[in-house]
Amino acid sequence: MAAQRRGAAIAMTRPELDAFLQAGPVCRLGTIGPGGQPHVSALWFVRDGTHIWLNSLLHSRRWTDLGRGPRSSAIADEGGLDFIRLRGVELRGRVEVVGETPRRGAPNDELRTPEWDFPKPRR
Repeated sequence: MAAQRRGAAIAMTRPELDAFLQAGPVCRLGTIGPGGQPHVSALWFVRDGTHIWLNSLLHSRRWTDLGRGPRSSAIADEGGLDFIRLRGVELRGRVEVVGETPRRGAPNDELRTPEWDFPKPRR
């Protein structure tokens, strides 16, 4: 993660950042569209301490965009009614597909923790 340009006045400490991302669970993922334009969509995420795990539909625009190139940017934020309470973090990197696609539930040790921690659908 890159240093923030506005400096220490708004920067989170590493423990604050870890706690913030652990609280999740929604981020906005930016991908690059076919003409080079950005595409941003909200996604649930889970953090395992090192990686951000995302779950996407196979026929979504973001999945298609990532198939053309894995570069992405995500922001997890917590809104506030005034500037002082607004907090967030930008994450930049490359997306890597892990496990079978489409996911049918075959055992995969890499996915055990993120799948267990992913928010469960409400019924």
